[in-house]
This record gives sequence, C-alpha cells and structure tokens, in this order.
Amino acid sequence: MDNKLSDNKFHFLDLNGINTGYNLKNKKTLAHVIISLILFFVCLALPLDFISQTASKALALSILVMYMWITLYVDLVTSCLVLAIGSVVLGLVSYADMSALFGESQFLPMFGVCIVALGATNTKLTTRFAYFLLWKLGKKPILIAFAAVIVTVIISSTVSNIATAILVAAAFAPILEELGDKRLSKAIMILIPMAAMYGGIALVNGAGPNLVALQNISTVTEGKYTVSYGQWAVVGWASAIILMPILVFIYTKYFKVSNKDVKIDFDKIHQKLVDIGPLTGAEIRWLIIVLLMIALLLAGFPMGTIGLLFGLICILPGVGIMSGKFMLSKTPWFLLFILGFSPILSTVLTQSGLANIMLGWTHPFVNKMGPFLLILFFTMLKSILNNIIISGPAPVSIIIITGFAPILISMGYNPAAIMMGSMLIAHPAAILGSVPTLQTTFQYGYWKINDTIVPGVIFTALVAIVISTVTYFLCPLIGLSFYI
Repeated sequence: MDNKLSDNKFHFLDLNGINTGYNLKNKKTLAHVIISLILFFVCLALPLDFISQTASKALALSILVMYMWITLYVDLVTSCLVLAIGSVVLGLVSYADMSALFGESQFLPMFGVCIVALGATNTKLTTRFAYFLLWKLGKKPILIAFAAVIVTVIISSTVSNIATAILVAAAFAPILEELGDKRLSKAIMILIPMAAMYGGIALVNGAGPNLVALQNISTVTEGKYTVSYGQWAVVGWASAIILMPILVFIYTKYFKVSNKDVKIDFDKIHQKLVDIGPLTGAEIRWLIIVLLMIALLLAGFPMGTIGLLFGLICILPGVGIMSGKFMLSKTPWFLLFILGFSPILSTVLTQSGLANIMLGWTHPFVNKMGPFLLILFFTMLKSILNNIIISGPAPVSIIIITGFAPILISMGYNPAAIMMGSMLIAHPAAILGSVPTLQTTFQYGYWKINDTIVPGVIFTALVAIVISTVTYFLCPLIGLSFYI
C-alpha cells in the first residue's frame, strides 16, 4: 500500500480512500460527488406537485442513481443500495414493497445461471474447442477468424461475455504469435470480444443485461407482456447466426487481412489438441448440465427454479464442477445487485407519474410509426445509447423500457414484441475501444484504442437493421404479436 496513504495519523473520515477505495482528495472523484449531490438537491427542490406529491423525490433519487450508474464513481453495489434505501427513506416505497420487488426480481434465477456459466471457466472446454476448429478450418486467414468467432459466439451464449472473451483470447494468443500476421491478429483480437457481446444475445442467460431488460418489461407492464425463454432463443440465435459472417467480413476487410493460405503447422495444432487430452469428467458433466438446463428452459420450466437447481448441481460434492469458494469469488455480484434492485427504479418512476411525462412528450413522434419503424427506432436508440453510456447498458434498458412501454401500450402495441430488438442488444457496444468487453484483448497489444471506431460504427448500424428485420419477421411466427 502507498506509504503516503497508510500513515499512522488518526483519520476519523476516510478521505484518502484507504478503507473504501474512494479517494475524495482526487479532484475527479470529488467533482462527481459534488455534481451528484447538486443534482439530487436541485431536483428535490423542483415544484413538481402538479405531477404527484412524490415526483420531485422520485426524480431526485432517479437522477442521483443514474448518474452513479453512468459515471461509476462508486461501484454498482453501492449505487444499488442507495436506490433501495433511498426509496424507503424518501417514502417512495415501503420497506415491505422494496423487499417484495427484490424477491420478485431475476436476482436468484441469474445467480443460479451464473454458477452454471462459471463452470466453463474451471475446465479446458474453450481451449479444446478453439484448437479443434482451428485444426479443421485454419487454412485461410478468414477461416481462422471465423473459427474464433464461432467458438466465442457458442460459448458466450451461456457464459459471461467478458469471461468468454478472456478465455478465447488466451486460447488464440499463442496461435496468433506463431502466425506472425499482424493484420489477422488485430482483426481476431477485436473480433473475439465483439463475438462475445453479440453471442450473448442468443439466449436470455447469455448476458446479465438481457435479464435486466426482460425483467423490466415485465415489471413495467405488471407481467402482462413478456418474452419466453424459447421465444428469445429463436430470435436471438437467428440474429446471432446472421450477424457472424457479417462481423467477420467487415473486420477482416477493414483491416485488410490477406486471403492467402497461412503458414501454419497443422500437425502442431493437432498435437496441442491431443496434448489437452480426452474430455475430462468435469467437462462432460458441465456439458450435460448446460444442455439439460437449456432444454428445460426451452420446455417452459421457470428460470428461477431451473437456474438455482443446476447452479446447485455445479457445486455439489461428487457431481459438481467447482467449489463453493471458487464460485463466490468469481460471481459478478454487481450485475446481480442491478437485477435485484432495478425494479425499484421502474416502480418509483411509474408510481410517481414521471413516466407519464415522457409519454406526453414523445407520443406525437412515435405515433406516426408503424411496427417495423418502431422496432428499428428502439433498436437503433439502444445501440446509440450503449455506445455513449458504455458503463451502463443495463440502466439504459431500464430508462428506455420504463419510459416507452406505457406509450406503446397506449398506442395499442405489445411493448415486449416492439422492444424485442432493443432487448436483444441489451449489452453490446461496438464503437469505443474503452468498452469493458473490448478491453479484455487490448492488453495483447495487437490493436490501438481507436481501431474499433470505424468498423464499429458500420457494424452497429447493420446490427440495428438486421435485428429489427429478424424481429419483425419472426415475432409473429413465435406467438409475439405486435398488437395488443
């Protein structure tokens, strides 16, 4: 620890952040604290009684929490607790209601699913899969890139996007070093985290923000409109499959990857695959667990029960994949807290009448659109905001759904179907190299921070069009009508 911070003087307040990690003597951190407090008290003083008696309090708390989520000057666990306790202290919800909202959230289902996903990080399945596809497809650079994307998308559909990107990048790093092709290496090391994000759209449990979006649409509409696991899988996998070749084409072309056969020793690649050894018992057990879990979810069994059941199996003696200690150390608690407490924000905005204000402002604009334009509008809006507020894709979903779902219902539309495209891309942000998922491969030194901007803009625009089109044609076929 820094000696300047760990002196022996008595400090009643933790201004240096020795205990909490928040250094209030840092000008940037202090500025965030001051700005957030100013925003809170200014909103609190606004004369909004014409909306409701709680409108100013609801706006103040919402702005405070959203500022924390967007800037991340405090961690997500802290900001979620501010939301929970603040809503009770300000009289926006009772403690009983807050507890009920947490209990009805997707916290426990996602906790179980996270445990299952973590099982893959405790095996060599990702490395095995990567070497196998490389051995089979690795003659041309574009096929090597496609192999990396296929591996990543399949793993990411059930495993955390960031964890997937880290695992696949680690498997491909020695291969890329051996090839010595800088352009191919640059393309693949950007394609891996990109494929992780867009592979995460395939299933509801592919990314935490997916569940946040799905939970929020159910909360805002009081459970009347939602999307089943199977419906999501149909639209999600169809979109992911179509996007894979587009993703490879754009990034390999942009980085001018050669199409000549690569100089690679396939016997050596095969030997590395052999050296990994046969499938282990843990790998086979994990595959069985995942396939059974997905099958039961597709069959309509409740995600809460199934997620927790298979999460438990993953840590049980004899049949498990990992220890409970390993699981607790790797679980993304910040994401689970957002899932647990985000329904409070939706409830606060709705009950205070603030959501209705947005309805009045935007109704004339969206009222002129038909189903396809509405789908495209919300999908594009989510894409743009994801790339602006890169630290808060889950909160962006909450803001959009809470504000616009009532509008769509008032227009006679099913918000779950119209917003399906925007919910699918609850997590991806492709433009800025500072995006957390993209940063997982930046450390390898193959690409610069601005290399992602141009191809990211192109791909983001195409994603919105592709997903909107897939949603428009598939939703009516799977029982998701656009109309109420």
